[in-house]
Amino acid sequence: MRLKKLVPIGCILFFLITACDAKSDDMANREDIREAAVQVNIVGEISTATATALPSPAATNTPSPTPRFLATLAPTPRKVTVTRLNDAVDPLRPLEIQIGQPIPPITLTDIDGNNYLLNELMGKVVVVNFWTVGCGSCFFEFPVFQSVYAQYPHDDLLILAVNVSELVEETRQLGESLEITFPLVVDPQGEVFSHYFGGAVVPTTVVIGRDGLVAEVIIGPVDGPLLTSILAEAGLDLSQSPLG
Repeated sequence: MRLKKLVPIGCILFFLITACDAKSDDMANREDIREAAVQVNIVGEISTATATALPSPAATNTPSPTPRFLATLAPTPRKVTVTRLNDAVDPLRPLEIQIGQPIPPITLTDIDGNNYLLNELMGKVVVVNFWTVGCGSCFFEFPVFQSVYAQYPHDDLLILAVNVSELVEETRQLGESLEITFPLVVDPQGEVFSHYFGGAVVPTTVVIGRDGLVAEVIIGPVDGPLLTSILAEAGLDLSQSPLG
């Protein structure tokens, strides 16, 4: 009779111990995620209520469809996927560029052959956005960038969208299909992105102020309100901005 009573008790104890271990592992994983998010400086609040996972064509080996944009500049859910470009690169390693420091003499060349030396663009706010075709989250930024770029003289604002690849014609076709008017750049093998800007995940956006100093580095997608705030801090007059 004792044995019969001990068996259920043993099962219950085993179940409780297993459940506690699982809960502890889950809490540890959540803490690791929070710690990583802080270290890579993801800007903006994380909204788990409206979060949606965006599949990466690169991860599934499927062609990337032409994105269909919604005509909205509402805040983007902050719990989104970013695409890991290089497993050999530590996403938490220190960047060559530092907020508050001068941008290095980096040259970017757009798909039409025009060169942009970033440290010689003082007097205007410069946004450099790194993306790739296999990144689902990256495409949600294009309508935001295009909307704000169309509102200001190019002497005040320059946006450079850098495809971290050598796909010149594919980048051109994508720009034409989305009616993008800001310069599109390719970075073969991601050399510039890897050396100066971390090179681990996309999208990554760097904002340079009128004074030539790095104003902000954002890892993750940029929405309208976030872009508004950052550009204002960088010295762009947003009094007439549609994002305000």
